[in-house]
Amino acid sequence: MAVTVQELIDNVRKTLIDEQAVRWTDDELIDYINDGARAAVIIKPDCNPITEEYVCTAGYRQDFSTLTSELVQLLEVIQNTTTGGNTDERPITFVKRNVMDSEAPGWRQTTPTNSIRHYMYDPRQRDIMYVYPPATVGATIDLVYAAVPDPVTVVGDELPLQDIYVPALTNYVLWRAYNKDIDFSGNMQLSGGYYSAFYQALTGQLMSENAELPERHVPPPVVEQVG
Repeated sequence: MAVTVQELIDNVRKTLIDEQAVRWTDDELIDYINDGARAAVIIKPDCNPITEEYVCTAGYRQDFSTLTSELVQLLEVIQNTTTGGNTDERPITFVKRNVMDSEAPGWRQTTPTNSIRHYMYDPRQRDIMYVYPPATVGATIDLVYAAVPDPVTVVGDELPLQDIYVPALTNYVLWRAYNKDIDFSGNMQLSGGYYSAFYQALTGQLMSENAELPERHVPPPVVEQVG
């Protein structure tokens, strides 16, 4: 069962010794929760993944303006889908654009198709990706992307991240709460400690995941022969 905003706030108030909401209002803590969820996705994008069928425009350059949620970063393109007329649901593999440019300089002028073989993506250009061969209009593919979490507004809402991230989100809220009274004795150290715990919880998990799945974030230069 998903954790609610109220449950997180109750736990935070016990630590703050403010169970009567004298110093921090619910609205204030809700703002901290939303800020923490957005900060978490920036540090560890796959903590809010969405799998979605994407409809291609014509050509090799695809932008993500039509996604249902606001994109933080593309995580993976999985396969072709049949919605756009394809029948084989062929997997789509990652390839670096400089490798394509070197090994197949004319790839941008290849005949368009609804069966995509490779995708190219650079998080420094987070809003676009390139596909090979160029897509026909309406070609469809499954992809996974990190999305900006939907904001919570009331205490009855479910938290915007999965339950596994509740401890990290709790530490973020405590950091912001103690930072409000940073002039009080000891609060600066407490505040810094909670932020460090928030950051380390996310980066430590990311390092563990990357150790188990090294190809996830560093794909091979060419997964299959470019043709």
